[in-house]
Amino acid sequence: MNHRTLSVYRKPCENEKPVYLTASDIVARFGGQVRLSAVQVGKALQDMGIEQYRTRDGRFWKLYERPASDIGNVLPDGEEPPPKDMPF
Repeated sequence: MNHRTLSVYRKPCENEKPVYLTASDIVARFGGQVRLSAVQVGKALQDMGIEQYRTRDGRFWKLYERPASDIGNVLPDGEEPPPKDMPF
């Protein structure tokens, strides 16, 4: 799955309100921006250990959709954020 997709959705924590989406919903969310298929998305979510629920209406994945303000603000493990008074 594309890095951009992974930056928008992740496994929800206990205190976060999840959204339930199908793999097709996720593909549609990115429109023509990213080349994805529902099968690719489903396999990637399964590899990530995301919970899947099967209903008569389809297969839904329990995900957390990160707010737009949080996307791109993730630092690698162990790194500290830069000081606020940096000269650049």
